[in-house]
Amino acid sequence: KNPSVDYFFKTDDDCYVDVHYLEQQISSENEKKPVDYWGQCNENKKPFRYSKTRWYVSYSDYPYAYYPKYCIGAGYVLSSKFLECAVGEGHVEKVPYMTHEDGAVGLLAERCD
Repeated sequence: KNPSVDYFFKTDDDCYVDVHYLEQQISSENEKKPVDYWGQCNENKKPFRYSKTRWYVSYSDYPYAYYPKYCIGAGYVLSSKFLECAVGEGHVEKVPYMTHEDGAVGLLAERCD
């Protein structure tokens, strides 16, 4: 636990981030509601069942028809509160391994909501 850090930003290695703009966005969102998991999100997305795709997920790994809401793309914000819940309460060990890490984080968000 690091109490001096409020937020983490997960991004891809080929992206640039305007951290000052990001900080402004987080602050403005926090005025409406505290941000725990935030970004461009997908809802009602089906897992990739075709085995030749990079993001293939088998029925045995994830038996449900849809993913929970999850954030995608160049990056998303995770609060230290969210990470404390995910790791500190043992939810990470309960989420099935998935090659699609954005979907796995969405599963954690569902448990920590």
